[in-house]
Amino acid sequence: MSTTCKYCNEPEDKQYRPGLICESCICFVHLTCLKRAGTPGDLSGDVFFDYTCEDCSPEKEEIFKRTKILWVHALLLTLYHLRNHMSGMSNHRYFHYKTHICSFIDRSWMQLFGPKFKQKKNWIGTIAGALSVYSNLLFQSGLAQLGESGWWKLKHNFSPAAAAHIIQEISRDKTKSRPKNQLGVDMTLFIAKVTELGYKDQLVKRKVLTSSSYPLDTGLRV
Repeated sequence: MSTTCKYCNEPEDKQYRPGLICESCICFVHLTCLKRAGTPGDLSGDVFFDYTCEDCSPEKEEIFKRTKILWVHALLLTLYHLRNHMSGMSNHRYFHYKTHICSFIDRSWMQLFGPKFKQKKNWIGTIAGALSVYSNLLFQSGLAQLGESGWWKLKHNFSPAAAAHIIQEISRDKTKSRPKNQLGVDMTLFIAKVTELGYKDQLVKRKVLTSSSYPLDTGLRV
């Protein structure tokens, strides 16, 4: 499988030029090289689709089918989009869990999850849990800076594609001694994996307690 775009012949870059792979011809296409103007829903950096290019499509039009994404992917897309397009409503770049994040997800439910997944009564609590699970790795609480709970932002500058790549590779490295759906990752190991994958420049440097261990729950699916 080649990760050189079939249209521009430039390589994939998950941070700056992410894209999709056609399920039929297995060719890579940058998001910026798609024949349509962006992916369905127009969410920034959205790569969570099963994709068929126009050459392979029976109707000669690109086909996008939403994959069953993780809750953390939905949060990455939401916070990435809010940061890039709605920063004016933020509080020092933090967005409120209910006022901004949950409201955006509620409005964008179809775009994020597709028509088959219905909202459950506890979906807001599930989002709170996912933010907590990935805090200090992918998401940053504003409690220390703002003195108020409920505010969150992306901790680093990863694109959704790069962050998903990191999560995927860390989950592959989980040890057999851990529970099936949980992987303990301390900050040192996280940074080592980020560096190995070539995303070190996107880390936001902060003072962290590297001895602490944060659970990375790879089973949080919608």
